[in-house]
Amino acid sequence: MESSSSDLKQSCDTSAQAKKYQAVRQKLFLWNLLLQGGALFLVWGSGLTFFFRDRAFALWPDPVRTTFLYFAFFSAYFLVLELPMEFYSGFWVEKKFGLSNHRFWTWVWEEAKKRFLSFVFSLVLVEALYFLLRSFSLHWWLFAWGGWILMTVLLGKVAHIVLLPLFYKSERLQNESLRGKLFGLFEKHHFPIREVYRINLSKTTKKANAAFAGFGSTRRIYLADTFLEHCGEDEIISVVAHELGHAKRYHLLKSLGFNSAVSFLAFYAVYAVLNHWARPLGFTGQADLAAFPLICLVGFLGGLILLPPGNILSRFHERQADDFALKEISNPSVFVSALRKLGETNLADFEPNPVIEFLLYSHPSLGKRIRHAERFSSK
Repeated sequence: MESSSSDLKQSCDTSAQAKKYQAVRQKLFLWNLLLQGGALFLVWGSGLTFFFRDRAFALWPDPVRTTFLYFAFFSAYFLVLELPMEFYSGFWVEKKFGLSNHRFWTWVWEEAKKRFLSFVFSLVLVEALYFLLRSFSLHWWLFAWGGWILMTVLLGKVAHIVLLPLFYKSERLQNESLRGKLFGLFEKHHFPIREVYRINLSKTTKKANAAFAGFGSTRRIYLADTFLEHCGEDEIISVVAHELGHAKRYHLLKSLGFNSAVSFLAFYAVYAVLNHWARPLGFTGQADLAAFPLICLVGFLGGLILLPPGNILSRFHERQADDFALKEISNPSVFVSALRKLGETNLADFEPNPVIEFLLYSHPSLGKRIRHAERFSSK
């Protein structure tokens, strides 16, 4: 009886802690939106964007090099504004709630790597965008849209092979019993998988996760060491079955179709705004580097508008993947157990505010998923 009361108290304490953590994360999300939007208006309204452009051209009057310098100035401006928020949300909050395994200098090093890679990748995209703007004034947005889709597909295929090793070590899963059961699941559904890997997620966090990555010849499963530590074999198989459900329902392809349609509208919106408003707003034309904040603002506002519809589609896909897993495993209560453990480990809010869930959640709340699984098991 004492043990039962102790377990109940611990569960209540964890739930309260999760509520606090998620409330902080949601406030930080909103503050970050305000920061990004405000920073874009500030760099434009203050005239800094024109200063960056003119200074870049004076130092290096070549289109490619001027674009590089402008984007370097623009990125440094955002870095100065974002770093305090990034430190608070990415390091301090995670430490405060006991989820981070980072030490300060290791966090700084990981953040520096992420920032550098993001800068290089974004620079390539910005250089390509302004090449198209200079070369194809009417149809640049169509070429940019096609390039965006191609890049999305390419990254989906190889990003985990190229980028993941820069942050985490991965090794072939050594648990032969679990490997055998997982490969048996894939073979049953004629779903070829290259390998199952264990990654040292505990290097940075106490959170647990599992995911499919890549497609075709690069398709792999990554199981976090924290996930393997907290869950038994049957629970792990139920979560992997959920991921398999995404693949068997072609959710990746459907999401690519949705994102392609959304990005088509986004690129056209940028084209329309630049075509009609670039000169009235004081820019020399569509290809004016100083108009880059305007491009970012259109993308920023478009992303906000399309966030809820994208989340609705994602939640629908998640429910379908849950149904696949529940039909696949012999004991649905195992899936419920896995969801509870993952939620408690990650300090998830099992019963979030419905409005917050509708606007921001890409997955149904864990409470809804668990009740759905329990109804399924009672059939």
